[in-house]
Amino acid sequence: MSHELRMPLSAILGFSQLLKIEDLGAHANQNVSQILTASRHLLGLINEALDVPTIESSSFALCLEPTGVPEAVRKVIDLVLPLAAQADVRVFAAVKGGGTIFADHHRLRLVLLNLLSNAIKYNRSDGEVVLTCGVAAEQVFIEVADTGPGIAAEDLHTSFVPFWRLPATLAVTGAGSGLSLSKVLTEAMQGRLGVASVVGRGSTFRVELARLPDEISADAPLLTLDPVCACLFESGLPRGTTVLYIEDNATNIELVESFLADQRGLRLLTAANGETGLAIASEHHPDLILLDVRLPDLPGGEVLRRLRANSSLAELPVIVLSADAFAQQVTNMSALGIRE
Repeated sequence: MSHELRMPLSAILGFSQLLKIEDLGAHANQNVSQILTASRHLLGLINEALDVPTIESSSFALCLEPTGVPEAVRKVIDLVLPLAAQADVRVFAAVKGGGTIFADHHRLRLVLLNLLSNAIKYNRSDGEVVLTCGVAAEQVFIEVADTGPGIAAEDLHTSFVPFWRLPATLAVTGAGSGLSLSKVLTEAMQGRLGVASVVGRGSTFRVELARLPDEISADAPLLTLDPVCACLFESGLPRGTTVLYIEDNATNIELVESFLADQRGLRLLTAANGETGLAIASEHHPDLILLDVRLPDLPGGEVLRRLRANSSLAELPVIVLSADAFAQQVTNMSALGIRE
């Protein structure tokens, strides 16, 4: 369901963004913006609805590793700033000292995104969100405080009930599962998630996770993209670049072709299955491979393993594109050397 629901929605989002780039006129641009807004909302609902059964059954997998809290906070803040600007809410972060925890980086980011996005959505115009991070004894704490309407004491116990929403919050779009998922994930990482609130003044959600000893560092070298990959996202691909896209969905191929249409001198090769893709890679030695995870004959992971096992293809840069964005898939790809 993850793949079948997200794949067509990814195409809608992709082609809508292409239309957004064009100057179609004020009325048409507004219509495209409405499509994008509705599609992103639908994607969020799909993500939450698909995550609930997995997380409630405690059948999800965690990839626990030393994680630097300040860096994780910075990345999440960057993600929510556009949402805050749209809602006329100011976001501040006060990170007091370092702090390394043993956590699943992807799950921690999801928890913080849920808390911050809620603090923004359920705030007031010209309101504020303050994220505070620090170390207390053996705990690293992260607090997200807002200046919204607050929650009455008798309703606090419903904050973490899946799909339960207070009447005053029904005007805000959402499924009402973010807090419940965040609580389960935090507890799975041996932490705690709680809330304090004052009606008329706002709410504060607090995440507490065990702090690792100072000698265990989460510092790692910054991810450096291959020059070809960097050009794809920054200034465009160099002339003469050959890109191989291994993908069985014609709509996705057309979308990538549209994105790369203005890249002069670019040679785009396509393969509808893994075996064909491996054969084309061996024959043409592309500069970059775009790889789908779900192919009709081979899993994307197996294609990647075969590429890495071939001495003449092992160093080719590979970008994985997939609508299957579950954490387990991310973990599987990470084990093969793919980074988000």
